[in-house]
Amino acid sequence: MVSPSVSLSKLLVEPRVRIDYYINKISVVGLGWTVRWVVRRIAIEVIWVVFLPITVIAHLAGYRRVSIFVERIGHLASEFDCFLKERTLGRLPERRWFVVAPRWMVANPCLLNYWKRHVTIIQSHWICAVLSAMGRHGLMELDISHYTPTPVDKGTATYYSVLAAWGDRPPILALDEAHRIRGRAVLAEMGVPSDAWLVAIHAREPGFSVQDESAHAFRNSDILRLIPAIQEIRHRGGWVVRMGDPTMRPFPVMDGVVDYAVHPSRSDWMDVFLCAEARFFVGNTSGLYLLATAFGTRCALANVIPSSHLAFAPADVSILKLIWSDRLSRYLTFPEIFSRPVANYRFSKLFAEHGLRVDENTEEDLRELVVEMLDRVEGSYSETSEERALQKQFFSLLRPWHYGHGAAGRIGARFLERNRDLFGSGSV
Repeated sequence: MVSPSVSLSKLLVEPRVRIDYYINKISVVGLGWTVRWVVRRIAIEVIWVVFLPITVIAHLAGYRRVSIFVERIGHLASEFDCFLKERTLGRLPERRWFVVAPRWMVANPCLLNYWKRHVTIIQSHWICAVLSAMGRHGLMELDISHYTPTPVDKGTATYYSVLAAWGDRPPILALDEAHRIRGRAVLAEMGVPSDAWLVAIHAREPGFSVQDESAHAFRNSDILRLIPAIQEIRHRGGWVVRMGDPTMRPFPVMDGVVDYAVHPSRSDWMDVFLCAEARFFVGNTSGLYLLATAFGTRCALANVIPSSHLAFAPADVSILKLIWSDRLSRYLTFPEIFSRPVANYRFSKLFAEHGLRVDENTEEDLRELVVEMLDRVEGSYSETSEERALQKQFFSLLRPWHYGHGAAGRIGARFLERNRDLFGSGSV
């Protein structure tokens, strides 16, 4: 492994691993899809050249395309939210902002309709194609790839600092009352009382994005480990809604639990309703939780991996997957993780090549995370001076090349206490 003094350039994902990722993806999606993708890329560059004079004029007139990735729910939620909050905070100059979002590409049309109230959105297929091609290479474009970056070499996600600066202000998005009434009516059909409070839960499984699965399988987790946490929610009077998609295995029948992921009422607008209506969201490093964040719903993230990918908002709480080293026959300490590239590993192959295994949080870890969030939401949680010291020690390990550097949330208190030995010598 790389020494703690490693430079940022040494913390990047090895090009070889990224090439392997794309080769595997091509084998899954097929050669035909790949050829069409290459043709589209060439066409985009041709259009850019043809329209260059018009692009320059539009650029000088202040038109800017905000390069939001609308195909995945996490980006559709977080990038719009980050852009609008940056603009409100005065961090962006006045421009004629617009977003291109072809209808067939949008991950959640209902969510997009909420964003339409705040920025111009263009959806015509051919107009989107032309404007997307024009807004490239620094012209007529606001590059927001640093908001929630996918490539490791982008470093820290800007969304952390924006949400930290936003603080406890009301969220930009708020659920419409008509939307809430409609969603409650569907819940009533599922047997949920009209006055029940909800907790949404989600665990990443392999079926949603088959073309990426071999690269990202290390992010998956077993939702059945959440059963003790669910029982705690039920004990306090809450109902639980399991989020996800129909590729997920059915959840066991439990009193007070709705397996919405495989329910026929699943829809884009119900996804939005549940994430916005939930008292809090129990998730992981899979993008659905960011829909909850955009509506100001607190998030309790379990099984966080890569280790630097902490929850974004100040009121959120995270706990990490532990990383076992076969060579050392023990778990890596927190200082070891955050002083080496492993904190940013985004591919399963990287862990395997370095003899590392990521272990899911235990049922007790998950239950304690949910108990802490329940107490925080209810206002009964009181942080001790020892807990504050452990939090400070953990966050002192994050550096500017880490995705979550500057995160304003918390790490689960009991998780840090139980894994105090992973701070190494000199821990609090």
